[in-house]
Amino acid sequence: MRQFLVNFFYSFVFLAVWYYCFLLFLKFFANSPYFIFDDFALWFLFFFAYYHLEFVKKKH
Repeated sequence: MRQFLVNFFYSFVFLAVWYYCFLLFLKFFANSPYFIFDDFALWFLFFFAYYHLEFVKKKH
């Protein structure tokens, strides 16, 4: 159980960093305010979280 919580915590931190980078990418490189992409960003986060958790499961 403890190992699961540790994995979950690291997955969450990893995800938060990537999500922040994703928003920065939209804001600066796509040259448009990121809130326009809010729905898209949420879907991106959902799928990224799912595949990342699958990856963590396979790894352990």
